[in-house]
Amino acid sequence: MTTTQPYPPGTKWTWTGRQYRTPPFAEELVLHWEPNGSPLSDDYLPEEADALKLWRRWVDECADRAHWDWPALYRPGEVPILWSVTTPKVVGVFEFAPHAVDRRGAAAPRIRENFLTHYTDPVHARPASG
Repeated sequence: MTTTQPYPPGTKWTWTGRQYRTPPFAEELVLHWEPNGSPLSDDYLPEEADALKLWRRWVDECADRAHWDWPALYRPGEVPILWSVTTPKVVGVFEFAPHAVDRRGAAAPRIRENFLTHYTDPVHARPASG
């Protein structure tokens, strides 16, 4: 799974949950990107569907989906990229990235529930200087 890490590897952040009193998290955070419709392969094991079959299914079902649903917002072939905040192992935290715009079905772009809806702002967890 490909992720983007805008900070050097090993950079840790601390944050807490907004709804439940949890101990502070102290982990690395990364951005995970995913073309809209990519989870369709989640239903298959590698031996059940080859890459060409999955690609054809994705093209048929997803490549123009945004244009069909919202032609004023997307041209044919444009595929929305969904961005999420997670950890390098994609375990535990997985929420939409803050400020990721959801243009679907709205006259004006809107911000959907995201990492900052559920957690406090991450703060750089600098090691104590000695």
